[in-house]
Amino acid sequence: VVVTGSAANGNGGGGWNINHGDDGDVTITNSSADDNGSGGWNVNFGGSGPVSVTNVTGNRNGDHGMNLNNASTATLSRISTVANADTGLNVNATGAVSITDATSTDNADEGFNVNALGGSTFTRVMALRNGDNGVDAYGGVATVTSAWLQGNLDEAVGANLSAGTVTGSIVCDNDDDGVDGAATAEGIWWGSATGPTAGSNPGGTGDGTDAAAFTPWIDTIGASADPASAGIGSAVRFTFTGGASVLGEGPGDAFGPAPFTVSTSNCTLTSSLGSGASVGARVGAAGTLTVT
Repeated sequence: VVVTGSAANGNGGGGWNINHGDDGDVTITNSSADDNGSGGWNVNFGGSGPVSVTNVTGNRNGDHGMNLNNASTATLSRISTVANADTGLNVNATGAVSITDATSTDNADEGFNVNALGGSTFTRVMALRNGDNGVDAYGGVATVTSAWLQGNLDEAVGANLSAGTVTGSIVCDNDDDGVDGAATAEGIWWGSATGPTAGSNPGGTGDGTDAAAFTPWIDTIGASADPASAGIGSAVRFTFTGGASVLGEGPGDAFGPAPFTVSTSNCTLTSSLGSGASVGARVGAAGTLTVT
C-alpha cells in the first residue's frame, strides 16, 4: 500500500483508514489527515508488515492524530501530530520503531505512545503541553536523544520508559517527573542549574527522575563573539554545557520551532530562523547569530 501526495482533511468522520490484511509494506509520504471529526490516520495490519511514514501530518483531529497497529517495524520521519483530542502518535509493533524529527504537542492525551517489542528510538522529537506523558515507550528498550519534552500536564512525565536512556535533551516543567524508567538520563537541562529532583541529588530543584545515572546535567550557558565594528555584523556562538556534556544540534524537531530565544535591546539579530530584536535559535551549526 502506497499513499503519497494525498490529503484527507476536514471530514466529519475519520481521515485515512487503511486495513492491510496481508503481510507487506505500507508507505505514506507527503500526505495529511487534518481537522477531521474522528481519527486522522488509522493503519491496521491483519498480518504483519513494515510501515514507513515521511513528511506527514495528523493535526487537530477529533480523536488520535496517527494510529499504527500490528506493524512488524515502523520508521517515521518529519511527522506532525498536534492538537488532537486523544493521543498524538500511537504505534504498536512487534519489531523496532524509529521516530526522527517529529512533533507531537498540545494533544489531549500522550504525545508519543509507542509499544515496540524490538525497542524504539526517538531522535530530535518534541512533545510539549500534552495532557499526559510526552513520551510513553514500553515493550522494549527505548533510546531518546536530542528531545524537547516540556510542560506536559495532568501528572504527566516528560519521558516514561519501561527501560532505556534519555540523553542530550531539554526535560522541564512537566507536571510530574521529567524522566522515569530510564537507567541513564544524562546531559539534560532539567529546568534548573541545580539538576533534577532526586533522592541522590538533595539540592536539585528541576524536574524529577528515578534514573540511577543523571550526572552530568546541563547547568551552564556560554557565549563567544568575534570582534565587532559599528554597522558590521559579528558572529555570536553559544553553548549549553554541564561537566563533560554538551547540549547540541537541537534539541527538538529540526523542522519545528527553535527551543531557545535570544533577544537584544540595542541591535538587530539574524539567524537561520529569522531576524529582529528577538530570534529563535538552536545550539550547534544553526546556533550562530549575527549581530548588527
